Amino acid sequence: MTVALIVTRPDSEKWQWFTVPVAVEEVYQRSWMPGAAATAAVWLPLFQTGCPLEGKDFPALTMELLTLRGWVLAQPFDDGRQQALTGRIDALIDALGELLADTGGEVEVCIG
Repeated sequence: MTVALIVTRPDSEKWQWFTVPVAVEEVYQRSWMPGAAATAAVWLPLFQTGCPLEGKDFPALTMELLTLRGWVLAQPFDDGRQQALTGRIDALIDALGELLADTGGEVEVCIG
């Protein structure tokens, strides 16, 4: 299985097939979940089973992702793993920001 952001209620055709890959299940379990636990994240653990979110939830999720990014950078991961994780985190943050700005918050997604 793969963890990804999928727009479930797009407000326009632009977002109808929009998807952002986050991680394959093994990587999510091995790398994201320890970071979520270490940073006391609320949203991130829910992504393993699938979590619906609305635009109003994006700012809190973005803060969790920024905190996770800081945690990743503080870990003794090799450069490739660190870059892969921060790249996916940054892509998710960027997508949330773009969705929020373009839809005025009138959007629903599922990450899982």
